Amino acid sequence: MEQPVGVGFTQGTGNIVDEVGLAEQFLGFYRIFVNTFEVQNRKTYLTGESYAGFYIPYIANAFLDQNETSTFNLGGIMLGDPIIGDGALQKEGTFKPHQVSV
Repeated sequence: MEQPVGVGFTQGTGNIVDEVGLAEQFLGFYRIFVNTFEVQNRKTYLTGESYAGFYIPYIANAFLDQNETSTFNLGGIMLGDPIIGDGALQKEGTFKPHQVSV
């Protein structure tokens, strides 16, 4: 499944503004999918590559937050060559960690 709407071959107009909204949309789709094909109580493995490094963790977290394993039974995730942060921040010498005073 390509996510979010508007990438790849998906049809429609995207209306999300962040990864939390993306995860919510995915949960809605996935609930309909599970009920339509009667695949309740099966483990689900989320996989992705590249920019999915941003999306998959949010979708996995949303699965876990549902606390409803008959539909959202997360078995694991796999990310291939993921983007996990802002590339400009990851360049050597440009990242300045935020310091917290205690």
